[in-house]
Amino acid sequence: MASPKVLLLGILLLGGGIGIGNGSAADCPTLSNGDDLPQDQFISQLTDPCRYDKYVRPNTTTPLPINVTMEITHMEATQSQFTSYMTVQFVYLDSNLNYETSSPQRTIILGDESLKAKIWTPNILMRDESGTSVIATSTKDIVVSITKTGLVTYSYKMTVQFNCQMDLKKFPFDYQRCKIAFSDWSNNAANVDLKWTQTPPFYKAADLHFSEYIMDEAEFNLGSDAGPYPGLPVGTFTKLTIEFKFHRDIGYYLLDFFIPSYLLVFTAWVTFWLQADAGPPRATLGASTVVAFITLHLGVSKDIPKVSYVKASDVWFLAVIFFIFLSLAEFAFVNVIWRRKKHIELKKPKPKYVLKSAFMPQKSREDLQRYASTLSLATIGQSNDSLNSTKPLPLQGNYKSVDSLDSANCHTAISIPGSDEQVFTWTKMTPQEVAIYVDRKARIVFPVTFLIFNVLYWVFVYCL
Repeated sequence: MASPKVLLLGILLLGGGIGIGNGSAADCPTLSNGDDLPQDQFISQLTDPCRYDKYVRPNTTTPLPINVTMEITHMEATQSQFTSYMTVQFVYLDSNLNYETSSPQRTIILGDESLKAKIWTPNILMRDESGTSVIATSTKDIVVSITKTGLVTYSYKMTVQFNCQMDLKKFPFDYQRCKIAFSDWSNNAANVDLKWTQTPPFYKAADLHFSEYIMDEAEFNLGSDAGPYPGLPVGTFTKLTIEFKFHRDIGYYLLDFFIPSYLLVFTAWVTFWLQADAGPPRATLGASTVVAFITLHLGVSKDIPKVSYVKASDVWFLAVIFFIFLSLAEFAFVNVIWRRKKHIELKKPKPKYVLKSAFMPQKSREDLQRYASTLSLATIGQSNDSLNSTKPLPLQGNYKSVDSLDSANCHTAISIPGSDEQVFTWTKMTPQEVAIYVDRKARIVFPVTFLIFNVLYWVFVYCL
């Protein structure tokens, strides 16, 4: 038989257990007078752990639909990395937060980060097209609203940095396509169903500003993948993808690169109007344009990614450098001709013969004279051989027959070189006249060639 002390202890423990249980049920706050409570107190009672578990997603039997909307207010690029200021909004139904009966007079509950900490919210992971996680920095601008039916709207502003695989073959006339993907990293497709809203899921701020780009459009796609856990048997994850399409604003490059390039090329052509023996000004002008253009190109290309293929800007750079270098080469050519002492003999006063005679001033005529003298000697030799090989005239007694002279071919015509052939007329020009002639032709050839290059270049940029 148990002692009285043991029985008393059992009764106390039983009574304490009953008291504790009744006390726990009694500690769960009532929601019957919700309209009389301030919002903070009502939220605390609505999300009390005795009736709400913020770690358990709503609607545990089927995937929870979550509608996603986003707005971009600003975007800027540094090489292949983009920084965007955006607002992302998630809308879903949490029936555990329904307060239609407990507080019918309350229209909507609005809160900030403190309200978010008391309810269940999706854990969204953002990734760029390379698969790396996007660096997102919340600015504490969080807004949470809950309607009577438990419809939760969770919005927050953030700064996002993401990488974009750029195609710079036509830089700075390039068009880019960059992607950002959304997925819930803690709930797979069997638990959460992310989807874009039926209304336009993307908004651009009215005063949207891009530092270097103009956005053309945005495409939205819905898919699934392995999420943040590739290779692990955790199922597939719903993935929302937004693809931005934009092109580079050419205004900056026109003002700071292409127009100065034209001016530098035109400046290099000023040397064609300077006298050929004006060495210092022509050399200084040509060299300074080369240095200025190289500096200009380095300033434009320093902020773009380093790639191994040729860009449209590189083609322009090489072409402009080539034209400026040719103007320097033309100056060196006419300067050398100007300082010659002997006159230059030309077969004809045409550009082909001027250039040929400028490079080889005496060779052409000497070769022609040598050829003419050789031809003369060969012709005379053939004539003598013809005479020597003539058959003897037939004899009639002691005399040769006169009638037989015609048939004996004794009269052989000897061609005298230069008598019936073309006579070459030569023109003499002073070295100074040749230099001036080359400069005058360069004033036409260089602009026309540069114009042809520009037509081909701009057709490639905008039409191909």
